[in-house]
Amino acid sequence: MKARPRLPAGAKVKTRARVKGKAREKAGVPEEAAEKLASGAGAIVLDVKTGSGALMRTVEDSIALAKAMVDIGAQAGKPILALVTGMEQPLGTHVGNALEVKEAIDILAGRAGGDLLAVSLELGSRMLVAAGIARDVDDGKARMKHALESGAGLAKLREMIAAQGGDAGVCDDVTRLPQAKHLVPIPAPHDGYVADMDTTAIGYCAQDLGAGRHIFVAHQHAPPLQSRCQLAALAAGGRAQVQYPHAGLHSQQRG
Repeated sequence: MKARPRLPAGAKVKTRARVKGKAREKAGVPEEAAEKLASGAGAIVLDVKTGSGALMRTVEDSIALAKAMVDIGAQAGKPILALVTGMEQPLGTHVGNALEVKEAIDILAGRAGGDLLAVSLELGSRMLVAAGIARDVDDGKARMKHALESGAGLAKLREMIAAQGGDAGVCDDVTRLPQAKHLVPIPAPHDGYVADMDTTAIGYCAQDLGAGRHIFVAHQHAPPLQSRCQLAALAAGGRAQVQYPHAGLHSQQRG
């Protein structure tokens, strides 16, 4: 009988959590902590989300989760720092593999900013402090901004992609990423402002249309990422007008 491939403890935990689905909402805390601890990192910085797209929908529940993760780290002798950040809307302006990668490249290249950059600076600066590289958070942010301005951040991404056998050329030419054949505008029904959004529903909708990865079991290879459909939309607080689309559907086919 063919033996199943052995997986690192963290991968086993992550896969088990994916397969369990809803059960993770009740027993996900120790599993998630075990996954991070199994990585072998000397220090861990966690981004605990809150809002309509998060496991914990309220700030109070998210803070409780963050504290539980930090406590587990302390019991294991590993320093864990947790930040609670908003997930009441997509962190960036796009949903879908290629579009999200493009947005990350644009930030590293200095062409974009917004909440994604802000959260990255908050998390990354604390990672530098935890690693003993930066004196404090302000020093960490200054180092990260210098890496962005000097091109060192984008160069590191290029190096990481090449090391995994990918096309590092996308860092210099984002049109090498998968491109949708059609961009279908989604008009606003009337003038106004985007008050809020159901981030989880947006994520499931994009996944069902082919923009994400589906559940797989531990002994199977993950299915390839698909790029059949991706989304772009206004952030909460953005003005929507009837004559202008407030969202767009990037798709390989119309209808």
